[in-house]
Amino acid sequence: MSISVNNTQNVNLNTQLPQSSKVDFRASSTHTLPNDTVEISTKKKKTLLTIGGIITAVTVAIYGVKKFQVKNIKNIQRAFQESFMRDDITVEETRKILKRYKEIEKIKDDKEYAKALFKEAKKNFGLEQSNIELVFKDVKNANGSCSRTNREIKITPNCSRSHMLDTIHHEFRHAKQHNAIYNLYPEEYLGVRAIVDSYAEKMMDKNIKLEDINIEELWAKALKEFKEKGIDLTNKKNKARMEFYKEPLEKSFVKETVPDKYKEWAEKCKDGARNYVSQDKNFVDCWNNFTEVDARFAGRKMSKYIKSKAFTPSDWASDIYMKIRTFFAHKENT
Repeated sequence: MSISVNNTQNVNLNTQLPQSSKVDFRASSTHTLPNDTVEISTKKKKTLLTIGGIITAVTVAIYGVKKFQVKNIKNIQRAFQESFMRDDITVEETRKILKRYKEIEKIKDDKEYAKALFKEAKKNFGLEQSNIELVFKDVKNANGSCSRTNREIKITPNCSRSHMLDTIHHEFRHAKQHNAIYNLYPEEYLGVRAIVDSYAEKMMDKNIKLEDINIEELWAKALKEFKEKGIDLTNKKNKARMEFYKEPLEKSFVKETVPDKYKEWAEKCKDGARNYVSQDKNFVDCWNNFTEVDARFAGRKMSKYIKSKAFTPSDWASDIYMKIRTFFAHKENT
């Protein structure tokens, strides 16, 4: 069949169209176009939501990390201020101190590690001008000790590296205690040192070797004697002893004004020194003496923020054990 269009052109509807010219009207129906558009739009939304979610998560994470870092550095600043007893330590200085400690932790040789820690702690405790020295020598039943005159800090050669940081800062806290007492009561410190000498001389006259004399006990005894009756300055030997020790003590100690907020602490240190008993005689009393409690606090705090190893299971066990011993010791005395 043919149709005449405008009487000029015949179109045969049965004529086969080329393959490329065929149109699938079903695929091009008006019902499918909106679905495609919705599908594309949904994909875009999902993509945008995913990207937005990632950006939000990253932003929150960065904010959270920064907030944590700010909070953490302030905690470390407070710990340094309390341990070193220096309110002048700023956040910026805290970062610098922390960085120096991290560098020290990289030192492999144990002896060099101890020397670097000693130097850093001496600076941070504000005792750079002191001529206090580090000595590697066996200390009975302890990892370290600090002389009452701040002449030296002893570290036992077999002190493990894991305890070195705690021990050095523990002993420097003792040095800080001595320094505060000396600055508040310089004449008393000289007097007590002279009395200690007189005790030691009498003991040596009885053929007791100097290394066998417990200076800590003599110092506590001398403090009590000085409190009760002072020192007899009419005794020429006493005057000579005080004069003899004046210059060395001025070199061992650093002149500083003890802030009012720390004066109560210094008094407690002084009382603790006066009532000090060596651990050989009474381990419980020695452990609970204020000077030891205070020094343990500083040493552990430093370990916590420098090495994150404070209050290890062994520390907790020691604390619990000592609380039990203290409890029963008090029951025995009542």
